Amino acid sequence: MGRPDLSLIGKANPIGAFEHLGVIAAVLLAFVILLSIFFDAMGTMVGLANEAGTVDKKGNIPNVDRVLQVDALGAIVGGGTSVSSNQIFVESGAGIGEGARTGLASIVTGLLFLVAMFFTRLINLVPFEAVAPALVVVGFMMVSQVGKIHWQDWGVGIPAFLTIALMPFTYSIANGLGAGFISYVLIRTFQGRAREVHPLMWAVAAAFLLFFGIGQVEEILGIK
Repeated sequence: MGRPDLSLIGKANPIGAFEHLGVIAAVLLAFVILLSIFFDAMGTMVGLANEAGTVDKKGNIPNVDRVLQVDALGAIVGGGTSVSSNQIFVESGAGIGEGARTGLASIVTGLLFLVAMFFTRLINLVPFEAVAPALVVVGFMMVSQVGKIHWQDWGVGIPAFLTIALMPFTYSIANGLGAGFISYVLIRTFQGRAREVHPLMWAVAAAFLLFFGIGQVEEILGIK
């Protein structure tokens, strides 16, 4: 079937962005990418953990630091091999739906991907329409979690709605989460309940405001 092209491995340049864009532009770019991939990972992680039933009674994910460490390592390795960021994917919900819990399914999937590199031409014969039904099932399993949202509380319901709606419309988990964080802080403030908002929530909302306004920031700083 032909050998995979591995010529890009190790071709990454860690300081290339600084050389071509300048320090300020490179830092802003790194901030945008970091915010995007981090909250993409967090949003996917929470959804998959709820589907797998591995969250505790308080809604926390056990050993979440280890999950983030693995995700970060995958992103670093992906960059080092000149490919897009390797992260946790929502498609893992299909495996969870079939009973995957220990991580063995992920190892098998990874090994199969390695083998698939040698059969790229054959895999390209599979139309996207063949994948769509599986994604519909994954989406159904994920959306079933919305029943746990306290919709009667506007401070919770509206941010949740914006998060759910904007993810598919903007093709970005981070965009949806950003809208949810910002709207939650604003609504709680207008409700006179600003003290209930955790300081970290304020910081994240501020970071997302910068994330969404990065174009204006670059214009003000004169960065093209």
